[in-house]
Amino acid sequence: MNSSWPPNPQDASHRRPVRAWHVVPVTLVLIAVCFVVAYRTQLGYQAGNEDCMYFQSQAHRLELWNQVDSSLGKSHGVLTDVIAGQIWRLFTPMFLHFSMLHLIFNVYWLWSLGSVLEIRYRSWRFLLLVLSVALVSNLAQALIVGSNFGGMSGVNYGLFGFLLIHSRYHPAPSFTLDKQTVFVMLAWLVVCFTGKLGAVANWAHLFGLLTGAGAGFGNAVLAGGVRHLKRQGEFKRQISVARAIALHHCAVCGATEREDADLDFRVGTDGLEYCEKHLPKEGS
Repeated sequence: MNSSWPPNPQDASHRRPVRAWHVVPVTLVLIAVCFVVAYRTQLGYQAGNEDCMYFQSQAHRLELWNQVDSSLGKSHGVLTDVIAGQIWRLFTPMFLHFSMLHLIFNVYWLWSLGSVLEIRYRSWRFLLLVLSVALVSNLAQALIVGSNFGGMSGVNYGLFGFLLIHSRYHPAPSFTLDKQTVFVMLAWLVVCFTGKLGAVANWAHLFGLLTGAGAGFGNAVLAGGVRHLKRQGEFKRQISVARAIALHHCAVCGATEREDADLDFRVGTDGLEYCEKHLPKEGS
């Protein structure tokens, strides 16, 4: 195995410094494209510069926006450009950002979550996961609300969902998420849905999370996660049954170790079991 590729993220800190470009090229390219697009579009103020990256062209977005019918995000026309053959629009909204905070926040989580997954699963598998999550999350947001959106957050929630479910169900997970990260990501998801933060691609967040979680569960199942959970369940069941049955029982007072874990029992000469208090005397 190439020494520049740690077998999993936990080993990375114990090896010589790893050249990031050779280990996480997809993550770095995604981050670079986000910054380039942010510069080209002036964080959304010059949307025409990269109009081809929106889910729909600006002309069609304005056309739908001005329509009276707003049922289900005006989904009857939201796929106009995609159906016309511009398939890339299903994925490219993930590169669009509309404020510096939006950009930095998403890039931070992309690096934190994406680099871990890319190191563990290699670049082509990681890229497949990113594209799958982007496809589902972007499509859901466009169909439910409309096509005027962007951001890497749907993908980030997909990566988060993968890590969260994978670490729970995989028989030998190579990474875990700390409780603070789980709390922050889930709390942010809920807060955004309240509408207090303005226009947010909430459905992209939710469907990204569900898609990533599904992929993480599928990966865990293929690794034997279901069998592992069944074995854990059977072990817990047997333990609970064993705890419900008293192993010791005094023939005089009926006391068991379940009533007092420190109570000692002895077997008398008659073959019966007694607690220390009622153990028959010699010759009785």
